[in-house]
Amino acid sequence: MLESVENTDGGKEKDQEEKLTPGKAYQKKLREYAILMEYKTMIGRVESGVYVIPGFESLHQWYGVLFIHEGEYTGGAFKFCVSLPEMYPTEGEPKVVFDINIFHPLISPKSRQLDLKPANLPTSGGGPAGGYILKLMTYIKEAFYFHEKFWRDLEDDEEGEGVEIDGDKKTKDENVGPEKDDCDKKAVAIRKGKELNLCHNPDAAKLYLKDSEAFKLRANVKQYAYEEG
Repeated sequence: MLESVENTDGGKEKDQEEKLTPGKAYQKKLREYAILMEYKTMIGRVESGVYVIPGFESLHQWYGVLFIHEGEYTGGAFKFCVSLPEMYPTEGEPKVVFDINIFHPLISPKSRQLDLKPANLPTSGGGPAGGYILKLMTYIKEAFYFHEKFWRDLEDDEEGEGVEIDGDKKTKDENVGPEKDDCDKKAVAIRKGKELNLCHNPDAAKLYLKDSEAFKLRANVKQYAYEEG
C-alpha cells in the first residue's frame, strides 16, 4: 500500500515540475534542499524504536516504522507514511497515515490518520518551524506509549467541575471509595458535556477508560506484532 502512494505522488510531482516556471522551479528546489537538511540534522537524534526515511520518488513522502516494547501495544510494529505539503516547510501541515487500521484513541478508524493537534508541534510564519519532523517522530512514539495524556481533558478535573463515572457524577473532592484513583483513570469520563472530543476514535478512548484489559483485546496487537529475537 505504501509503494502505491509513493509511486503515484512521485509521478504527480514530475508532471508538476515540467510545468513550473524557472523561478518557481528554483523555489521548489530550495524547499527540497531544506527537507534534506532537516533529515540530515535528525540522524542519530530520532527516538529509539522509530525509523524513518524520505521516499526515493518524492522528498514529500517519508516512510517509517515504529516498534513498541511497552504498554498496551507491546510487540507492535507499525508502518506509517508522513506526507509533507507541497510548500513545506514554509506553510501547510504534514499528515501521518498508518498502513493498517489501528484501534487507538488518536487514530481515525476511517482514514488511519494520526491526530497531530494534541502534539502542539512548532510553527513559525504559518508553517512548520525548524526541527518539526524530529518533534513529530517523538510525538508518534509517545502517542503509543503515553496516549492518554494527549486526549484526556484533565484540566476540567482540576477546576472541580466534576466527572461522570458510569452515569454517576462525582465532584473532584468527593470520596468515591478506596479505588477512587483507578476509577478516575479507567471509567468512562464525560467533562463539561463534551464527550471525549479530543479523540479521533472516541470508542477506543471510552473502552480504554472503562476496561484497559478489554482495550488490549480489542486492539489485538498480535495482528501487527513482530517476533523479538
